[in-house]
Parts: sequence; structure tokens; C-alpha cells
Amino acid sequence: MSSNTRLELYFSRNSCHELERTVFSHELLSAPMLAVSGTPGAASERSSGVFRWGGAVLALTQLLVRSKLSSSPYVLEGSAGSLASSLDAALSKPPNWLLDMFGIDSHGNSLASKLFNRSNPERKRPGPVGVALNPRQLNPVDIRVFHGQDEADQTTLELIDRSLNTSEAEN
Repeated sequence: MSSNTRLELYFSRNSCHELERTVFSHELLSAPMLAVSGTPGAASERSSGVFRWGGAVLALTQLLVRSKLSSSPYVLEGSAGSLASSLDAALSKPPNWLLDMFGIDSHGNSLASKLFNRSNPERKRPGPVGVALNPRQLNPVDIRVFHGQDEADQTTLELIDRSLNTSEAEN
């Protein structure tokens, strides 16, 4: 596990399921990656890029929050059309938002591919796909979750998780 790997998730004070920004640090990066929610024009000179709320971002957020809640890598599973399938597809062919959020190594490979373990990637075999954190690269204890400017306690993490479940039902 890389002790220099850290991920911070910032949720809006007004809405528990609204991820506003992420900050990711890794030993292969020269500086932390700051990604903000919004459209491409929303990026500032301080941020490395943007992400837009959608199925894959929701899946990633659920996976990270649930891993933090359980203090162990949570496995997000699903079949075709599921959130797990959306995240698996993003990890297979990383979109700009995933690169903006986690960066690339010196060979141009997405660091996200190192951070997550996948079972049945791209559903090449019958059955569900599974996505989980790779604890050797990002341990759940190295994820910090904030609600507004305050670090989330267990109760707030559970509230955020329930809110993300509601958001999933709306997607």
C-alpha cells in the first residue's frame, strides 16, 4: 500500500449526495489532483479538471463512501446497465473526468486503473461485474469525507450513503 496516497471527498453542506470536489494525492503525482463538479468551464486555475454527475460518478462515489464506512474495500456489483457496469466501463476506457480526478502515471496510464480491482471486467463472461478498491494502492482509512468543511463522522457517512442510494433510485 502506498502511504502517500490520499483521497478527499467534499459534499455540499446543503445536499448530502452532491459531491462538489475531490482532492487526490499519490506518490506518482507531482501535485494533488483537484477535480470540481460542473461543466468544463467550471474548472479554475486551481483545479486539474471537472466531473459531471452521472452513473459512473455516482457509482464511484458510492464505492468510496461504502468502503470508508466499512473500513474495508466494498465490492460494487451489477449486471448490464447497473452503476457497477457504468464504473467498469469508465475504468476500461477512462473518460476525461476520471483522468482529471486521479491523474496519469509517467507512461500515460490512468492511475485509476491501479486504484481499483475489477472482477469480470467489461462483462466478458456471463455474470455480474464487480469493482472494489485496491487496498494496496488506496486503503479506505486514507479516504477522508467532508460534509461542507467538517469531516464526516460515522453518522454523517451513513446519511451520505442513504442519500446516494436515493440518488441511485432517481438515476
